[in-house]
Amino acid sequence: MEASEQVRGFNESRTIPIHECLTLISAPNSHGKTSICEGFEWLLYGITSKVATADSKDGYRNSYRNIHLLEPEAPTVTAVLQDSAGSSELQATLSGSDAVLRVNGKIVASWPFAGELSRTPKPFIL
Repeated sequence: MEASEQVRGFNESRTIPIHECLTLISAPNSHGKTSICEGFEWLLYGITSKVATADSKDGYRNSYRNIHLLEPEAPTVTAVLQDSAGSSELQATLSGSDAVLRVNGKIVASWPFAGELSRTPKPFIL
């Protein structure tokens, strides 16, 4: 799997290779570890657990946008999933307060595996 993010603290798109068994992300404070984890969570669920469980959503308004750019582009997270049958590209782009989802470039209402996501604990990356 490979992921590309332009969300939260990333000033430009970054590609992150993900191994099928284990990927360790280590960096000093303020280098994007939380942005990466929350980017994955937002891609899959459309909201992060931090925002979903907040007492007040006002404190997290625009929290997915990149605060370092004067005119930020729409926050986008893309993941390329590969298996023996081929690959699929999942992409979520923030539009207003909702995510526009695309599978292989085509807009979809929900992920093909949406039913399985409801059984996945959040946050799923530790």
